This record gives sequence, C-alpha cells and structure tokens, in this order.
Amino acid sequence: MRTTITPNTALIFNNGYDWLHAKGSKDRSGFENVVLTGKWQAWVQPEHEFILSLGVQEELNGGYATQNIGGDAHGGTSPTVYFGKGLGDLPIGYLRPLAVTGELSYAIPDRKLNAAADNNGSPTSWSGGLSLQYSIPYLQSQIKDLGLPEFVGRLVPLVELAYFSPASKAPGTPESLTYAAGAIWLGDTYQVGLEALIPGNRAAGANVGVIVQVHYFFDDLFPNSLGKPIVEWFQ
Repeated sequence: MRTTITPNTALIFNNGYDWLHAKGSKDRSGFENVVLTGKWQAWVQPEHEFILSLGVQEELNGGYATQNIGGDAHGGTSPTVYFGKGLGDLPIGYLRPLAVTGELSYAIPDRKLNAAADNNGSPTSWSGGLSLQYSIPYLQSQIKDLGLPEFVGRLVPLVELAYFSPASKAPGTPESLTYAAGAIWLGDTYQVGLEALIPGNRAAGANVGVIVQVHYFFDDLFPNSLGKPIVEWFQ
C-alpha cells in the first residue's frame, strides 16, 4: 500500500508570464511574482460535496516580477480561506453539475504604505473571489451520458467575480470589481481557460478584456518522478 505523509496539506508554487495588450497603450510583458502557498484541508463532507481549506500565501520579491506588468515590488503575506460546494447532493436534475467556489484573503505587505513619506509601499487589503461552474464531465459521468463530442464533454463553463479593497485608508488605491465569463477545457495533463474580463466599476477599467490561461499538471506529466510521494510506505 502506498500513502503520503501529509494527505490533508499541500505546498503550491505559482508563477506565470504575462502578455498584456490594451487599446491605446504599448504592449507589455514579463514574469509575475513567485507565490508560495501552504494549504490545509480543514473540513470535508464528501456526501455534500463540500470542502473548506485554510492557507497562507507568501508573495516573494527580489526581482522575480517585472514591474511594468503591475508586479508588486515588495511582496507580502496573505492568510486565505477557501471553500467549494458542489450541488450533486441535491435533487435538482440537470443542475446537479453546478458548483460554487470562493476564497477570501487578507494581504499584509512586506512594506506597508506610508503616503506621507512616499515609500512605494502597499496598503493592507482584502481580496476575494467567487465562481459558479457547470461541469459537463460531471454531467456525462454522474447524471446522464448525452453522447456529446469529446471536446464538449471536457468543458466547464463558468462565471467569476473578483473583488479588491484596501483595508485601511490608501490614497489612490480604490476598490475594484471585475466579472469574468468563459470556460475551462480539461485535458489529461493540462487545462486551458478562456474568459472575457468585464469591469464591474470604474476602478477596474473601461474596456472588456480577454484572458487565456494554460495550467500543466506536473504530477500527471511526470508520474514516475514529480508525481511520486517524497516518502512511501509499503505493506
């Protein structure tokens, strides 16, 4: 039998490279800040398709981010709460593949904003997000196989909301609200997301944008190396 040391915890490494194109502005590109996340699976109810997790995100500085794409010059620490709830336990027929996910973070910057001294710091802030998803793979496997083409059968349409607000008085740092609508295509070793970004208030911008994301699953790409537990016990 093979098992892992920490079945309810995870250490996550996030980084990305952005190409930004805005009407009337010069194109910009660069690496994002590196973010390390420690996450603990605090409460799970499989029969109700519910999960609650607690985590801490550490955004690193030190030249990892390109400032012209909006990377934070100093980094910070963000305690975060995550939740997810599937509706498959409810008697609602073809709506059972729906799921709601969300997170809420409180960001504590390494260099706090001092507007009087103009220290190029950041304010403490709240940020959060909600998503409503409809899993066609769940529909096909758990509700009814409709004989959809394989490409369609791997899609997860979704709508999202992202919110940011300074937690203290921060001149020039307004609250922002952004909506997103699109779909994720789930492959065996990667996934691709395509969404329209819609400003929810003036601070979020004046134009609709588009975002494309590609995520690779290293444990599936390299099952005999990165996909193995660090330590294994056999019985």
